[in-house]
Amino acid sequence: MLKGRLFIAMAGGVTACALLASSAFADGDMVPVGAAGPMRPGNQINVGDAMNLSVTAQQGAGEIFRMNYPGSSLPVELTARITGVPPGMMDNAGFDVYDDIDGTTVVEHTTLGRNQLNNDPNLMELAYSSDAAQTVTIQFFNWTGAPLTVTVMPLQLPQVPLIQIGPTIPGSATAVGISGVASMQISH
Repeated sequence: MLKGRLFIAMAGGVTACALLASSAFADGDMVPVGAAGPMRPGNQINVGDAMNLSVTAQQGAGEIFRMNYPGSSLPVELTARITGVPPGMMDNAGFDVYDDIDGTTVVEHTTLGRNQLNNDPNLMELAYSSDAAQTVTIQFFNWTGAPLTVTVMPLQLPQVPLIQIGPTIPGSATAVGISGVASMQISH
């Protein structure tokens, strides 16, 4: 009986940490972006293409994409199929969007938990647009602690390809909004 109560208390604590993480991410937190290596221009993705990625379990692992966004509020719409996310960690995997105007401030934060598509627990959607012509960086992030498989599929791009730059430098990003109980830092 005591073990059962302890288990319920621990599960409640994990749930509270997950709720704290999901609510804090919504406030436009800053996460620096760092790429591991030079740009690989041959890795372009266009509408109708799909790119499969393996993202390691290391905290903050991810993949970076860039595009020369032409402005005029032209829509960018990506979907991603993400497999391997542990239960209760769906807000710890997704995409952050950065642009030249806002620098290292996240302008769009999407997670598998908040941006599910078609009630599919492994499918998410990201949408972006801006009036300004600028370089846009889209970073897939993995703070789940589990290895993930990701398939990135552009549905709509403004006549320019999405270019895979490469993986993030492990440790270059700082987790924000996730409880210190989970061995991560909260910063605002």
